Amino acid sequence: MFRVIEFQEDVIQDLLDALGEGKSLREICSDKRMPNRETISRWAKGDDDLAANIVCAREAGYYARAERAVEDAKAATDAPLGRLAFDAERWHLSKLSRAFADKVVHSGDMDAPLQVIHSINLVPMASIDPPVLTLVAMSDDDA
Repeated sequence: MFRVIEFQEDVIQDLLDALGEGKSLREICSDKRMPNRETISRWAKGDDDLAANIVCAREAGYYARAERAVEDAKAATDAPLGRLAFDAERWHLSKLSRAFADKVVHSGDMDAPLQVIHSINLVPMASIDPPVLTLVAMSDDDA
């Protein structure tokens, strides 16, 4: 069953704040006051500014999660469990944001994509005599 919620600025601000804190959309949408995922998706598709704000808030939230992961790892009393939790969060963040990816992606943008240009300059060769090698025999006395 879908909850019908109109596009309300206070709801949007709460959504963006929660995303910026690093909460997942699943966690946010579990709040009865918040819209479901489909509604948020529909709102974002209909409003480019909202979509951009959601992307920015999510990216800020990823950094908040990364900072929390480091703090939790430092405070862990059980080193192997702390390392496991940190690695799991790091892996998850690498799938959510390029900022945390293991591989660097070199790419342009839509307005200025990267281009690879190959060129070969053919220059006519002048007639050059092949070099002549001269072997000179030297004795030990000459050295």
